Amino acid sequence: MTNQTLSELLILFLCALSSARVFFIEDTRRDPISVVPLIAFILSLLSIAAFGLSFAELLVSAMALNVFIWNFRALLRLKAQLVIDHYNVLFIIVSILNLILTLLLGIYIVLNCPVKVDFNKKFSVKESTYSYYGNFSSGFKRIEKIFQLNSATVKKYEKKAAAISESDRGWGKCIIFVPNEKTSIRTYEPLFAKLAYDGYTVYAAEFNSPDYTFFGDYRDFRLWRRFFCRKDKISKQTSLKNTSLTYNALSSILKEGMGLKKDSFVFAVADTGYKDSNLTLNSISPDLIFGSFDLTSISDYKSPGWGPVEQSDIIRAKKLGLKRDSSLYTASHLAAAVEQQVELTEKATKAALE
Repeated sequence: MTNQTLSELLILFLCALSSARVFFIEDTRRDPISVVPLIAFILSLLSIAAFGLSFAELLVSAMALNVFIWNFRALLRLKAQLVIDHYNVLFIIVSILNLILTLLLGIYIVLNCPVKVDFNKKFSVKESTYSYYGNFSSGFKRIEKIFQLNSATVKKYEKKAAAISESDRGWGKCIIFVPNEKTSIRTYEPLFAKLAYDGYTVYAAEFNSPDYTFFGDYRDFRLWRRFFCRKDKISKQTSLKNTSLTYNALSSILKEGMGLKKDSFVFAVADTGYKDSNLTLNSISPDLIFGSFDLTSISDYKSPGWGPVEQSDIIRAKKLGLKRDSSLYTASHLAAAVEQQVELTEKATKAALE
């Protein structure tokens, strides 16, 4: 299970524990478990802050809030050091209903949990994370102080030194990727794992600066922007404009000290969701990017613009008529298409230089 799924199940466990206490109270005593719903609700908010607002996170937070509201009076009694000798009938009925709903929601979360990518054991891939502050107009700089607000995150996926070989298909080549407004880096991690396993070094970035906007109102707030980008329609012009903006920013970050060699072969990959995007990301930074490829152009790609949802977003996969697939077939298929385009571009580049 992924960290997000584990955090959701922890919150639901706390909700279930609080609701189930009506079955095991026996003697007159204080009710310390009444503080558990408050802890669960706080953890649900922290989970949203860590992973962003999604349908599953919304359900879990709503459940935690519901249990907290029904236990608020019990929390006040605990604070006043009052003794509980029994629970009233209404509270018992509501607690039983909350327990049932919590268990059902837990089953729903488990059945729809993403496929966990084992970077270490299965793929021998190392994952590194770098945090930046700033904005698109003034640029992004590495965070070095505690109170600097994170505005961009860059993740690097590379094969472990002990496992890499010059015979690897992607040895010495770099791929850069920025997820579109509807997805996140986590959505494409199965793809990154396959590419890194084949020897490519993958740089993926997410941006959350105040000037990264799609609506021009409250919906652009970083915690729930992706939620509204999935829910509300965004114009193609706005989407592609921000795509160019983010790849330009990532190119600048790579140039300013990500350990990228000057003679590295860098290839940009995107997933715009538009068949006719005509996206040429190499024109954004021609001194760094040798070529670009839009995953949406793959003819048998069943979830264009959404990533390999059969592995990373099971709820979305079901909406698209797809099933959960732990074999990582879609990620492998996308990786093969990307690698083919990289090789074609490399050959064309060498031919042009001759």
